[in-house]
Amino acid sequence: MPKIVPASSMRSEADGPGSVRARLVDRIGLRGMTLERITLEPGARGPEIVGDTAEERFLYVIRGAGSAGDLPLASESMVWIEDGDRLRLLAGDDGLEVLVAGADAPAEP
Repeated sequence: MPKIVPASSMRSEADGPGSVRARLVDRIGLRGMTLERITLEPGARGPEIVGDTAEERFLYVIRGAGSAGDLPLASESMVWIEDGDRLRLLAGDDGLEVLVAGADAPAEP
């Protein structure tokens, strides 16, 4: 059965100056998956997003613009995060809100 979790019930925490991180999966109890919403004020630096062999990850821009490392980000852009990637988020003039999702990587045959 589908489960709706209203934004008002999601726990958010400061993740540096101008940066707020909400771990969404904690609220719905999924295992083997990560889901975070990161909101940055204009010009703020966010957390470093790191690729990991144990998890397939991607980043989706909900609103705003900025960069992830050397990659420019605009509203609705997506970035696939591969093993070894290290991408530091930086918000543009209008701020930046992203969704970072991950799931356990399939085992190699």
